[in-house]
Amino acid sequence: GNLNSTTKQDYITIINKKVVLALTKQMCDLKTISKYLDVSISYLRRLVRAKMIPYYKFGNRIKFDIKEVNEWIETHAQKDRENVLFF
Repeated sequence: GNLNSTTKQDYITIINKKVVLALTKQMCDLKTISKYLDVSISYLRRLVRAKMIPYYKFGNRIKFDIKEVNEWIETHAQKDRENVLFF
């Protein structure tokens, strides 16, 4: 293509950041996380659309960091326990 050098460099930087991100985080796809959480893929997609669960987008692919999902579960479980105390 006819990319100028800065655009090419920016593009390489973005790709490098994504590669580093994928290597430093334990990334899982929708299918894996839906099995892990024991919820349907469509329910998981709804959580993503509502921005209720931490996720990453790589083009049109949705990925989850297992550590962040675990932290998300913990905070929600904590909120549920707190709510129970008030009833």
